[in-house]
Amino acid sequence: MRNSEAVTIGDILQPARRSVGIEPAANYVAIGMKSFGKGIFHYPPTPGAELSKLRYFHFPAGALALSNIKAWEGAIGVTSEADAAAVASNRFLFYVPTDERRVDVRYLRHYFLSEPGLSAIGEASPGSADRNRTLSIKGFQAIRIPLPSVEEQRRIVDLIDTADSVIRQVALAIDRLAALRGQIVKSVQGDGKTAVLNEIATVSQGRGLPRECQGVRTGDISWFKIADMSSIVNLFGYHLASTQMTAKEIESRGGRVHSVGTVVFPRVGGSILTNNKRILDVEAAVDENHLVIEPQEGVDPEFLLGAIEGVRLSDLAQAGAVPSINMGIVRSIRLPWIKGERQEALGEAFRAIRFHAMAMTAQMGKLQSLRSEVAAALLSGTHEIPESYDDLLGA
Repeated sequence: MRNSEAVTIGDILQPARRSVGIEPAANYVAIGMKSFGKGIFHYPPTPGAELSKLRYFHFPAGALALSNIKAWEGAIGVTSEADAAAVASNRFLFYVPTDERRVDVRYLRHYFLSEPGLSAIGEASPGSADRNRTLSIKGFQAIRIPLPSVEEQRRIVDLIDTADSVIRQVALAIDRLAALRGQIVKSVQGDGKTAVLNEIATVSQGRGLPRECQGVRTGDISWFKIADMSSIVNLFGYHLASTQMTAKEIESRGGRVHSVGTVVFPRVGGSILTNNKRILDVEAAVDENHLVIEPQEGVDPEFLLGAIEGVRLSDLAQAGAVPSINMGIVRSIRLPWIKGERQEALGEAFRAIRFHAMAMTAQMGKLQSLRSEVAAALLSGTHEIPESYDDLLGA
């Protein structure tokens, strides 16, 4: 275990904000903070007369920033030069080191976003309801943490930030793959040729999954609910549901097993707004909250999925207490369309992109798990980074 000292926040940090008089006619950029460590953001410039009636403050760059009403949920960050040009309401707390030779606020950000750190913040934020859980200044300053040397703090920050950077790059690459699919669809739209969905596919509705069957595993064929769409294994295609039964069991309970290559999307409720579409990568049944698109013979399923991805489901929804999509409207959708070898070639491209994004998402999940494990070990003081790591930082 590395050498560290037990300190209170009040021992190493001091408040760092100063009151600002708001001029009614002047414009101000106010900051906000996202939960779960997602950082500081800026609101659009607003005349002082239109700001809330809270008190406002200036604060320095390089300060530890906390939302006093959402710190328990990870609304914690470090201010930048751009942030310091803005103003913050009295709902935000800012702290700087009493001695920069002793503490790096970036390390404290990572610590307070860790499990023990958030637990300590939670204990210093009394209250039972979310909106009443206000971080106590006195309680925050009394939090006791293990503090390694500032050199060790910087090594830890570099390792965790490097892992975060790699994860962001992978996520960006996945987003670019999704954008590439959209660009392919636009290239087809440029040809000006279309097809009515009912002419190239059969449209139907999924079958109700009986409540007593939900979650059972008596076979190897999945019966998907809309909730299964959000599972990481199903983000790019349906692979595994929480309910699995035999084909005979599914049919005996009114279900229907669809073939690989069937395209599905939400039929009713708020899930329509997700705009999610999935293709079956395994034979499976789907529940009544799905619309089912089965390509006709000669239609490439991957190309069909790509074309349908260009349709915004909310545009098809009928207004009401519970939004829903009528099958007749779906059958009449016109999709950008081509035939023959070009359709097959683009279908193969869509498939390759989809499976590449799937593989990258799996790798990103592993990276996130590894990052969490490494951060937990380093922040707990159970591991020490050798001084030779500093040679890498200087390389």
